[in-house]
Amino acid sequence: MKPKLPIRTFFTALFLGLCGGAASAVYVVSRYFPTAFAPTVVSAPSATSESSVPDKTVVEGGPGEEFTPEISGKGAADTDSLPTDTPEAVTAASAPVVVDYTPLKESLTAGQWKNADQITRDLLLSVAGRAGSTLRVEDLEQIPCKDLRTINQYWNQASQGRFGFTAQTKVWQNLVGKLTDNTNVQRNNSDTALIEFVKRTQWFYSKYSSVFPYRYGNLAFALNSPQGHLPAKVFLPVVSPNDSTSLKGAAILIPTLAQRVSFCERETTPNKSST
Repeated sequence: MKPKLPIRTFFTALFLGLCGGAASAVYVVSRYFPTAFAPTVVSAPSATSESSVPDKTVVEGGPGEEFTPEISGKGAADTDSLPTDTPEAVTAASAPVVVDYTPLKESLTAGQWKNADQITRDLLLSVAGRAGSTLRVEDLEQIPCKDLRTINQYWNQASQGRFGFTAQTKVWQNLVGKLTDNTNVQRNNSDTALIEFVKRTQWFYSKYSSVFPYRYGNLAFALNSPQGHLPAKVFLPVVSPNDSTSLKGAAILIPTLAQRVSFCERETTPNKSST
């Protein structure tokens, strides 16, 4: 219940209202009797009753502003089981990939170099989580050593060391020197070395003091090809390369490949995990 105004305050306010207006009267009442304009306070219902629990969560920001959490998926019950201290998602590249190398081994054993080149492309893109796309520098840097060594071993054995990633690395090292953990790949990625590499592997041909890229279908796909001639298709920066696809840009990944192969070759301790 609101308290009543004292008689003295009432007449003072009445007098000032006649002389100075309503504003003066309100000032006197609020100055000497501040509770006169206080709003009526209604006690909140008891929290012990289940029926008094609100359906919505009231958040700060102003009276009456309500917030209803939006829950997607199967419902709120499922969100309780989600871990909060784990990565948000597992990428395709980091998830375990089951790889069947049998088709590659069979093609190489049969001397089907072109078919083996296509299979090699598919395998590396799958391992890198880039199936249906192209291989990038950052993908090649993360190819597991186990998979890289397996593919390289089949190529090396079938070609007596003429083809494969090790063969291509040797060609590159002959141009830029031995690679170590501290080697700056970008520093060695010089135009002069790249041009010489594609000439030695016969990915490009010389004409009128210049070099021009072969088309993929013009590669020899034969055991008497130069060292490092194959594999080649996985390096093409084209989503769906075919025989008419130019080999232009194929050598861009070679410096990174050589660095990765050199690293994996040093990772020979059985108990040391490959990256």
